[in-house]
Amino acid sequence: MKIKNIMTTHMIYARDTDTVQTIAQKMKQYDIGFLPITQNNQCIGVCTDRDIIVRMIANQDASGKIHSYLSTPLITIKEEDSLEDALSLMSKHQVKRLLVTREEKIVGIVSLSDIYFASDNIDELTETLRQMKKIKKNKTVEDTQIDAFYL
Repeated sequence: MKIKNIMTTHMIYARDTDTVQTIAQKMKQYDIGFLPITQNNQCIGVCTDRDIIVRMIANQDASGKIHSYLSTPLITIKEEDSLEDALSLMSKHQVKRLLVTREEKIVGIVSLSDIYFASDNIDELTETLRQMKKIKKNKTVEDTQIDAFYL
């Protein structure tokens, strides 16, 4: 199955001039945890709810400037690529969401949960996810439990 068949095309963005408070309010309003951040109509990074909590609040940074907390570089996948390609990229970069492109332009987002719910072979998908053992900071998870909470 191709990414274009399962991606979300209704994109919500934030601007690089928005404060973290504004971005967090947008996340709450739309019940999302991931926002592409634009500057002059170009995506320059993404901000996740985790970025706000772990990188900003945990560091007691009250500046409200988002630039220091963007996740970069952008990790993208082409809309014609497969679910397996997406899983491979997610595993390699330890992310749960990818920006989807068509001719170098961002046209959507695909998440781990999109792939999970679209997959015909849940056993194969679960096994692929179990192979994603290595997580950030070189910690290894020996027996990963796949839970909808994390999708």
